[in-house]
Amino acid sequence: MSVNKVNLSGYLGKDPKVKIYDSGARRATIILATKEKYLNSIGQAIESIQWHKLVAWGRTAEQVEKLLHKGSHINMEGRLHYYKANKGESGLKTFHEIVLDRFDLQVA
Repeated sequence: MSVNKVNLSGYLGKDPKVKIYDSGARRATIILATKEKYLNSIGQAIESIQWHKLVAWGRTAEQVEKLLHKGSHINMEGRLHYYKANKGESGLKTFHEIVLDRFDLQVA
């Protein structure tokens, strides 16, 4: 058995970017920030922010476009997706993104 599952809770760093393809397929891309707080070896409080690229397709992309904006706080569930792209002279590179399966908008 194998599992490919990602659960994150964080804030959108930008408004969603939506693309509609000729076929009618809709893709929404969002950037999610998560924070980690910890104490370093000398007891100093450190806050680390991680940025995650999320993509949503179809109905989920429509919901993202309609409900989310910069600063929105969401809990999300998705899966990791890796792909390769040719980046000119630097050649073929591997990238990753999280495919958004579902999200809950957290209201303050």
